Amino acid sequence: LTPYSQEIGLSRAASVFFISYAIVTFVTRPFTGTAFDRRGPRFVMVPAFFALAAGMAMLGAAQNDWILLLSSMFLGYGVGTIQSSGLAMAVRRVSDTQLSKANSTFYVMLDAGVGLGPIFLGMLVPVIGYRAMYELMAVVALLGLVVFLVVCRKDFAPGE
Repeated sequence: LTPYSQEIGLSRAASVFFISYAIVTFVTRPFTGTAFDRRGPRFVMVPAFFALAAGMAMLGAAQNDWILLLSSMFLGYGVGTIQSSGLAMAVRRVSDTQLSKANSTFYVMLDAGVGLGPIFLGMLVPVIGYRAMYELMAVVALLGLVVFLVVCRKDFAPGE
């Protein structure tokens, strides 16, 4: 975020980007967790994927501090909800004896994505630029939504 924010002249907003992100994640998780338990994963995951896509698109299109900070809020909600709800989905589908395997597999894959994603995206930046990379990530988020809907089309009824 730092080189991109310097490139577009929004370093001031970028300095509090992750504070805003963290506050939104902290505030929304209790509500999304309760909604997940009462209404099911689709109820919270679909809006979270849209928020993730919107946050990435706004980040790519940011022209002022407010848009950059708004993108951090959408991203905080989207990523925070997808991560916690994804883990809940993973552990709900296994027996108690498989719980530790499901939990560790989820986190290994999460860590792999967090570790390898920036490497591959970093190689893409010189070719397409930061703006296009963030816009591409918005498309990837929408593809993630499609995968979620296909994989979970019959599973995870509300309250399950």
